[in-house]
Amino acid sequence: MKTSVIVATYNRPLYLKLCIKSFAASSVRPSEILIADDGSTSETVETIVELQQSLKHVFPIVHVRQEHEGCRKQIVVNEAVRRSTGDYLLFIDGDCMAHRDFMKAHMERSDPNA
Repeated sequence: MKTSVIVATYNRPLYLKLCIKSFAASSVRPSEILIADDGSTSETVETIVELQQSLKHVFPIVHVRQEHEGCRKQIVVNEAVRRSTGDYLLFIDGDCMAHRDFMKAHMERSDPNA
């Protein structure tokens, strides 16, 4: 089953980097990661470009960004959902790290017919 992880972020590049790297170290990796960015500064954008380059052999990372006009996280998350290609979507905030078996546990318990 193709899986998409949607990571919501705003101006926390160090935490975002740790979050994405936790998926790269997972026992089961996602098919793609979409970063839903609510208008972060250039430091976050640079971090995302760095991650896209360094992890391109692991999974594609898609940067979905909107300009910051107050807290509009759900709007950019919804746009990331629209752009995702997975059959199964997982959501996480960019300041969280995934346990090594986070994806595996979800896949074992998912119902492809649901």
